[in-house]
Amino acid sequence: MASTFIYDAAQHFMTIGGFPISGFQDGSEVTIEFDEDQMTKQVDIDGNGVVFNRTNNHLATVTFTLNEGSPANEFLSEMMNDFRNNNGGIEPFFFKDNNSGTTAQSDACTVQSAPSQGGGRESAGREWTIGTGQLRMEFSPTEAAI
Repeated sequence: MASTFIYDAAQHFMTIGGFPISGFQDGSEVTIEFDEDQMTKQVDIDGNGVVFNRTNNHLATVTFTLNEGSPANEFLSEMMNDFRNNNGGIEPFFFKDNNSGTTAQSDACTVQSAPSQGGGRESAGREWTIGTGQLRMEFSPTEAAI
């Protein structure tokens, strides 16, 4: 039996240091990726013995684009400057996709790179890149499928 899934972009919820990140640029997406594969593998010369090497590096990179008017731009700019000036700038990270039930969280994150600046006929938004400490990600089933 086929199932139907309802997807709603408004069901993404992100906070950094408890500050709600909102005002995502239309047409953009939130990307959360581990910096390394979670394992590597090896095989012996006759192809019989396989070793799976578990990595302990669970650092991740989060990328998203905010519209020019989002209040989160100012918050992230202050966080970046605090880090640069050795006044903190490291905050907890939390993301939840209520469509799928997926969560991602880390006890520490900071601005990895600031958005490039420029201008044109229309707002292009501001793309932020956030580096996290050890990230825990859980992929949970959802009740959105009907």
